Amino acid sequence: MATPALSRHAVKIAMLRKAAETQLAGALKSSPPAHPSERLLHELQVHQIELEMQNEELRQVQIDLEESRARYVDLYEFAPVGYLTLTGEGRILEINLTCATLLDLDRKKLVNSAFSQYVAPEDGDRWYRFFRHALQQINRQSCELALQRHDRSRFHARLDCVCPSAESSVLRVTVTDISEHKAAEEMLRIAAAAFECQGGMVVMNAHMIILRVNSAFMQITGYTQQEVQQKTTNFLRSAQHNGIFYDGVRRELQRTGAWQGDLWLRRRNSEDVLVQAAVTAVLNAQGQLTHYVGHLTDATNRQLLEQQRLRNEATHRNTLVHEVHHRIKNNLQGITGLLRQFAQKHPETSDFIKEAIGQVQGISVIHGLQGGTDTASVLLCELSSAIAKEIQSLWQTPITLKRSDHWQPCVIAEKEAVPLALVLNELILNAVKHGGQAHGQVSIHLQKGATPGGVQIKILNTGQLVPPTASIQAPHHGLDLITALMPRNGASLVREQLGAQVMTLLVLEPPVIFIPLKEHR
Repeated sequence: MATPALSRHAVKIAMLRKAAETQLAGALKSSPPAHPSERLLHELQVHQIELEMQNEELRQVQIDLEESRARYVDLYEFAPVGYLTLTGEGRILEINLTCATLLDLDRKKLVNSAFSQYVAPEDGDRWYRFFRHALQQINRQSCELALQRHDRSRFHARLDCVCPSAESSVLRVTVTDISEHKAAEEMLRIAAAAFECQGGMVVMNAHMIILRVNSAFMQITGYTQQEVQQKTTNFLRSAQHNGIFYDGVRRELQRTGAWQGDLWLRRRNSEDVLVQAAVTAVLNAQGQLTHYVGHLTDATNRQLLEQQRLRNEATHRNTLVHEVHHRIKNNLQGITGLLRQFAQKHPETSDFIKEAIGQVQGISVIHGLQGGTDTASVLLCELSSAIAKEIQSLWQTPITLKRSDHWQPCVIAEKEAVPLALVLNELILNAVKHGGQAHGQVSIHLQKGATPGGVQIKILNTGQLVPPTASIQAPHHGLDLITALMPRNGASLVREQLGAQVMTLLVLEPPVIFIPLKEHR
């Protein structure tokens, strides 16, 4: 019985014979030969055509083989990955140009060399174990190694190995340079570590829909990844910011691609938390917006530290200011003592010295009050009372001070405290000198002013108004000094004769004074 191969061969010969006869018949264009010699010639001609056809077929097969070999050479030698064949001892039996290029050595030097010498030392043991294991397997085996070139430079490679058969003692290996892949993995690892930093991170798409948050974000806001994913950031908005604020943030992002600043967020437990936020737009290679990345840092501790710093600074400043005021007061009191001694030695200068002492004491009172309070602010009623007591003691004249039932304590502006003290000293002293001392009494009334936030200080003494020309003889004394020291805004002075009494009315308004939110006393 004929085998399938012989049958196919016989069929092929028969087909070739038929094709030759058809070709010869077409060339002769005559009936088949009847004479034996003609039949022999015919047979020889048919056989010649068969041989020519076989030769042409063989030539075509040769061309196909050469083309196939060229394609094989291209695929093998210039493949995007390295090919090599290793013997059972781990020596390079064959290697393509790509792999030789990866190892940066001439192929002739690589053939028959030990492949292990191109493996980085730290991966040597791992390669040996893998190689022995791969030789015993018929399935593909893979590993990743660090390979080194002859100049000791390195690259990461993936090795895919297969043993052709169970009986084979060689190993076919493909070598792929994965250095870029490894670098990308390293960058992803670093990016993942950076993403899980202490600061809160949130990744959003171009429509501000949350895609991913890190653990710090969840800790700050109290929300989990599942609760915030595929939501906009609107649920985090705090009532401490209005719509205008958020519109400004959006416009800044559209204009510059970034925004940063302090931001109040509404946490899951409905509490507000202050964070320092920074949002950055992410663009693709075509400059199109694809994502937003937000970074949040809990600013609660920073806020508390800032508040504590301000409190410490305020305490330090108050302590320093109080010390300065006390030293000034002590020095002024020392000057007062010297003036008193001078007046005792020179009685004829007593009245002038008393006036000077009164002015020094007025300034001393201010520094005494400022040095004795926590806020270094001075209440008008305290200042008026202190100056009245000093003048009363110095001139031995009774002075009464009354406050109306609806009186509200008011604070003197710090820069106006000393001038106003001198003004009050001069007004009360004038009342004493021009009638009060002679008739035994001066009264002072503190009452609300005609305008909101305003007050009036009414000083009454028995006597007659001093003519304006009387002060010409003593420039910068009396009313001239008062005029020079009066605040330009928020203060006015009226003097009238009411029968036997002289009324001096000092009206004070903001910004010379102001009503504090909480009473000082």
